[in-house]
Amino acid sequence: MKFKIVKELYKRGDYFTAYEGIQEGLGKPIEVRVFNQLVTDQTGELARFKVEIRTLAFLDHPNILRILDCGISNSRLYYITDFKSGRPIEELMQAGTFDLSIPLKVDLAIDLARALKYMHKKGVIHRGLGITSVNYHKELKLPYVSDFSFAKNLKLDGLTARGIAQALPGLKTPEILLGKLVDVRTDIYLLGVMLFQMVTGQEPYDPDSLLGLNEAGLRAKRPRDLAALAPEVPPSLEEVILKAVSLHPDDRYSDDDVFLGELNQVKKQIRLPRRGRPGAQPSSNVRIQRPLSAVGTGGERDPQPSDGEVPVEIEASAAAPISTPETESMVSRYPTWLDNPRIPPSLKDKILELDSFLSDRFGEKKNLVLVGAAAALLTGSGILMLLVLSIIF
Repeated sequence: MKFKIVKELYKRGDYFTAYEGIQEGLGKPIEVRVFNQLVTDQTGELARFKVEIRTLAFLDHPNILRILDCGISNSRLYYITDFKSGRPIEELMQAGTFDLSIPLKVDLAIDLARALKYMHKKGVIHRGLGITSVNYHKELKLPYVSDFSFAKNLKLDGLTARGIAQALPGLKTPEILLGKLVDVRTDIYLLGVMLFQMVTGQEPYDPDSLLGLNEAGLRAKRPRDLAALAPEVPPSLEEVILKAVSLHPDDRYSDDDVFLGELNQVKKQIRLPRRGRPGAQPSSNVRIQRPLSAVGTGGERDPQPSDGEVPVEIEASAAAPISTPETESMVSRYPTWLDNPRIPPSLKDKILELDSFLSDRFGEKKNLVLVGAAAALLTGSGILMLLVLSIIF
């Protein structure tokens, strides 16, 4: 993909810098994220990055920002994503504009839980989910995972959690502090922390207080009093959040479907009359009450002109792209019509699961199978339908 850098958007600590760019030919706005660490072929990072980004590039879900391409320039890795107008939830909370009711925050958590379930089925653990890595589009009421800096493909050999903690000190999930490998429960914990922050404005634990705890200490430590911080939160939602943020992995939800089921039950209950604690008033706007040191805290997002040399060449064609002919285009085939907020989330999930199944099984021939199935349904041909079913199964 050929592109030009327009301006700097924001920095994510010392990890990467994001730029607004323009895709040449189409004039389409894109976002280019350039990692600050220099890499060489001898480090092995180049090959690892190539495989990881290929995995992420084929994630098609309405609540996941699409990765379009990747490359290396001036010994720095970069990847390209869609450019969306949503803002990080942390930024909205700091500005006091994250004015969602409790039911809408539950809806947001359900959307993200579905996105995590989809990622987990693909063998990907996010490891960095939080209010800095999730953006929210207020007009569409659409949350989407916007940062994959810490994502890990479990199908690949790689760093242990202890190695990750050394390389990325901002990651402070309990299992990483204990030197254990991450799994589905890690992302459930991070979504629980995020939901706790969205309803209280605070983290459930002081991150520094977790350092040095052993397994027994993790089980003994309790989070901040959610009921006191946010009395408008219904007890059923409080129960789900507190289980999700249990410090010991064995005390959390261990399955995406169970976690989603609990959130959906809460959703049904809080939409009934007289929800919440007696005397509690619904709250719609929560501000962050102190500086956050949670997973992946980012820097300013206000657009700034880019001063000095940009670490990515203005002409991407001079940047020695990683992509090969077989993966030259990493453009996701996500059906954009699924972004319509009128489509029920449960239907979106089923459509994406079917699309994922057909893509994994048939690859580029997926569309032929769909056309055959449609023709069989329209013509009422039993023989044609049996033929299609025999191909699928």
